[in-house]
Amino acid sequence: MEYGDAIIRRLRDRLLRYRSETRMGGRKRPWHQVALDIADAESVPRSFYDREDDFAVLGEALRRFAAGTQVLSRERLDATTSFLKEKGYVTDADLQQADAPVQVLHGLAAFFGNGSLPDPQGLCGDYLAARHAPGGRNEYRLLTIALNGSGALEAEEVTHVTTARTHTRHPVELRRFFKVASTAMTRCDGWAVALAGGQALILVRDRLSGAGALRTLFPAGDSDEQGSARALHILEHGPFAPPRGMIRIGGDAKGEPALPELVAAWAQWNSWRFERQEPVR
Repeated sequence: MEYGDAIIRRLRDRLLRYRSETRMGGRKRPWHQVALDIADAESVPRSFYDREDDFAVLGEALRRFAAGTQVLSRERLDATTSFLKEKGYVTDADLQQADAPVQVLHGLAAFFGNGSLPDPQGLCGDYLAARHAPGGRNEYRLLTIALNGSGALEAEEVTHVTTARTHTRHPVELRRFFKVASTAMTRCDGWAVALAGGQALILVRDRLSGAGALRTLFPAGDSDEQGSARALHILEHGPFAPPRGMIRIGGDAKGEPALPELVAAWAQWNSWRFERQEPVR
């Protein structure tokens, strides 16, 4: 398989999750122990164990890989991938590389005047949005934004639908909650095009159905001390229709809602506020 930027990012994220969620003595698993776990896995060839005879060295390579300062060799990437699949931290769907529509992205960038974001790196990170709809339907969206090797912004959006409700925002606790409570899940890959005024247009595509959609993204409020956005606003573009059961607060003589009310209701229903998640490191 080919290890593109998005797949490398997912492997780093899943490796950090494994280390954080399999603690030893209340502390995160030491990197030399993670290295031993990988080499000793049933899905990893015995020959890999025999060659990696110094697990302190392999552990340091894994630490640098997880920190984003080093890319593992192909053999180590294959072993790490097999191990994470065996442990349930990655799936075959996670390892599918979605090709960016380069011509479309370049065309949109040219059309909108090649805008630029004030600090693309400040947008990178993991975000969470939640919506609690009438009837007990709860929707949680997890958004990851990262710079790929060419400096372009990539996005990954995972949506969970459940009848249960949680108040936690901690990534580890949320993953446990979704494993038990999630009744539906969708995954989308996305690519951003910078617009004027510090905004971005995101093209997203469902990883299974291939259906595409558009989003507009802009930071919400101030950044933290490191210059990272604390929250993002995202507006979904799509067919114009007011939410079902909209209460009339004004309109024409027939009792129908006025157009400004319909537009406001549509925009409110199709906009999401994503809060930055607590990092797991």
